[in-house]
Amino acid sequence: QDELRFVFLSKKPDTHLEFDIDTLSKEDSSNPIFYINYANARIHTMMAKSTLSEEEILSAKIASLVNKEGENSEHSKQVMELAFLSMLLPRIAEMAYEERSLQKICEYLKNLASAYHGFYNATKILDSKNEALYLKISKLASLSITQGLALLGIEAKTKM
Repeated sequence: QDELRFVFLSKKPDTHLEFDIDTLSKEDSSNPIFYINYANARIHTMMAKSTLSEEEILSAKIASLVNKEGENSEHSKQVMELAFLSMLLPRIAEMAYEERSLQKICEYLKNLASAYHGFYNATKILDSKNEALYLKISKLASLSITQGLALLGIEAKTKM
């Protein structure tokens, strides 16, 4: 069971492990694997609904969001932080390996899912003037979620 695997990997080996089995069956943010998979499924659903081509999405420049006239600076900061966080998986994986701490990957995935849900709830993505850029950042987040879960032996869900 993916939920149980995630719980075991999210703690240091020398830590006393306590968890509520009922939490693992919940479909809300209290269940970390559901929360992470839900972020990934949201991304895949949006990609399917978008009318933009793969080329349009991939050609969007993340740096174009910086210092745009009239852009909400707090929102721009949130988008840039999500982009940055989405690109941290290689460094997190390296640290987890060096320190023999797989829980770092679990923590990273929870933080990334939380950042993505915050971005999603605060942003009109489809049919916005920055749709290609937002979808590119979403694809980055999905790639990190998918690869991060794979490192833990868990297959990411694209539909829920």
